[in-house]
Amino acid sequence: MGELRAGVAQLPITPPVGVDLTGFVAREQPSIGVHDELFVRALYLENEEDRLLWLHCDLLALGREQVARTRQAVGESLGLEPRQVLLTATHTHSGPATVPLRQCGMVDPVYLRMLDGWLLTASRCAVADHRPVTLRFAEERCTLAQDRRPPSLLAHTDHRLPVLSLVNDKGNYVAVIANYPMHNVALSAENRLISADMAGAAAEWARQRLPGAPVVLMTNGACGNLNPPSLS
Repeated sequence: MGELRAGVAQLPITPPVGVDLTGFVAREQPSIGVHDELFVRALYLENEEDRLLWLHCDLLALGREQVARTRQAVGESLGLEPRQVLLTATHTHSGPATVPLRQCGMVDPVYLRMLDGWLLTASRCAVADHRPVTLRFAEERCTLAQDRRPPSLLAHTDHRLPVLSLVNDKGNYVAVIANYPMHNVALSAENRLISADMAGAAAEWARQRLPGAPVVLMTNGACGNLNPPSLS
């Protein structure tokens, strides 16, 4: 496998106030302010066998066309194949409309073009900054999420909170990847402020407290019907 090297970058992708927000049908539009900044967090990994660039965005989702454009631009700029470029979103319901959803805000093509540039810049910064790292893994429990469906045999929650850390030779954290299955809907449909919601808050909390101020990628895979307690 050889030596593992990693590079990171974190760039703001906050849209202008006034864009429509997405994630809720019952929401008055447009946005009226910024609660907290949105970011793209880039993680680049390489060893003797392969390379991977992961772009994780504080957005509800990324459209197929934008993913294709980004993979092409990154490939031309950094020599990565499409399979080596992974794009994901935190699924915040307080971010700008980036994909067409019925009655969930109008997509702003100007913002999508701005996002193209930010994603490419983050990619270049992460690839230029790679260094040797070692992996650390831990798993804890978090009981915050609740199934929003009525009690039944199908109701469930997943309390696992796995964390993968990449640490440099000085013991500082370069990147942290954590997954907790829960929808980022803490601010509800009444909110009209741009926000990364819980994933953004958790990432910033960890970044400020861990040695090295790492880039923190918070994911919520398998969130299904799991919501914060106030919205269950």
